[in-house]
Amino acid sequence: MEAEVLEKARVILETYDVASWADFRENDPNVLDGYSMSFQVKFTDGRKIEASGSNQFPKNCRDVFSELDELTAEAKNQFYR
Repeated sequence: MEAEVLEKARVILETYDVASWADFRENDPNVLDGYSMSFQVKFTDGRKIEASGSNQFPKNCRDVFSELDELTAEAKNQFYR
């Protein structure tokens, strides 16, 4: 990956304080709409952030996923040609 893309990803993670998601494991048994999420990132220094949820999500989850999706769209399109 280009350094520019990695820097933009870092900014997204910091802007939304994704580090606060570490060890997020939530489940809302009263909601059964079928939505779940899983997120993992491993940094070059060995630190990791892992989060998962079923019908319960960390703060700003949708914004983070949307921005990361936009950031990686070109690479995904080239890969899945």
